[in-house]
Amino acid sequence: MAEKKEKKVKEKGKGGLFKVIIIVLLILVVLGLGFTGYLLLTNKNSAAAETTPKAQTTNNLNSMEAINALNQISSSTYSMDEFLVNLADEGGKRYFKVKLTLGYEPTKKKEKEMAAEFDTKKPVLRDAINNILRSKKTTDLTTQKNIDDLKKEILTKINPYFENGRINNIYLTDILIQ
Repeated sequence: MAEKKEKKVKEKGKGGLFKVIIIVLLILVVLGLGFTGYLLLTNKNSAAAETTPKAQTTNNLNSMEAINALNQISSSTYSMDEFLVNLADEGGKRYFKVKLTLGYEPTKKKEKEMAAEFDTKKPVLRDAINNILRSKKTTDLTTQKNIDDLKKEILTKINPYFENGRINNIYLTDILIQ
């Protein structure tokens, strides 16, 4: 009878050690899979960040070009006159009034063609700019960074309309938010 008890104790000891080994192996496998998933996820994010600017068309400005463009002084300007729009704030009782001038560079000395393009496309350009301005809230127009973002948004929206040059700066004058 004592021999039977010893066999049972040995079998229990072997079974307990086997369970511990299985648990440790499972933990290692889960950690390995988690680490592999992390590596794959970070590689996808860096690959997506590298390909995003390449996906834009040549007519559109990417954000770095827009930032650089806003820092340039334009050789020519075109006045888009005054814009008066209701802001997207709740209640609709706030408005934004601004005089806007576009700074541009004609391609290959096509100054006259670019000026003609402005004359023919002015209603389309005003509509595009109006749509952008109407979508803004008061808080979107209160800091210099927000104004710079607005200028970049206008640049990227209207530049595809031009064939004989491109807009490289937006000059906002007579700004009023009420």
